[in-house]
Amino acid sequence: MSLRRVIVTGLLTALALVFNIVEGTMPLPLPGIKLGAANVFSLLALVLLGVREAFAVTLLRVCLAWLVTGNWFKGRKENKNDKKTRKEKKKG
Repeated sequence: MSLRRVIVTGLLTALALVFNIVEGTMPLPLPGIKLGAANVFSLLALVLLGVREAFAVTLLRVCLAWLVTGNWFKGRKENKNDKKTRKEKKKG
């Protein structure tokens, strides 16, 4: 792999990561629907560099976004009753 391909792959990964994080902060029109703007960089890598680098861009973006956003083991959200129950357990 040439140095140019590594640099372009890293650049596309960084841009895809930024778009992924920014997209996560935007309000959603419907629950569970995202624009998917970060996928543009994977498609660009596919056209410019090939399948292997496009897969690398996608995999790196997903893994880095998972680490950066802190959604490691995202379970259900707590509601008010859970917080009250936990406070009562600490008291008693």
